[in-house]
Amino acid sequence: MTRLLGTALIACVTVACVADDGAAATGAVDAEYTSEAGLVSVHIAANDLRVGGGNELRVTVPPTAAAVRLVAASAFMPAHGHGTDATVVGDDGAYRADNIVFFMPGRWELRLAFSDGTREDRIRFYIDVP
Repeated sequence: MTRLLGTALIACVTVACVADDGAAATGAVDAEYTSEAGLVSVHIAANDLRVGGGNELRVTVPPTAAAVRLVAASAFMPAHGHGTDATVVGDDGAYRADNIVFFMPGRWELRLAFSDGTREDRIRFYIDVP
């Protein structure tokens, strides 16, 4: 009986991590996002996001917001309370968040921080990593 309950508990925890809440598990993003306080609207693209390291987001800041820079990027898994920082590279409106490590499949919150030198703002969005 104890073994059966243990197996059931492991199954429930595993399903909770990758439960379908209506979003498609595509492992990709190609969309426009506006920061929470309206500092900037950017285009974010990524293909083939998957478990492990080496994942990359491409972030394009439009010329009309040339003073705005991507200053930090991270991924956070709300279901488990863990995450990882990415390395931000680029300039002049073309940025990459490099080496994003997804430890496991499931719903991840991607967090991007922007600054124009006087104000800071952020964009948060979710991706399902298969």
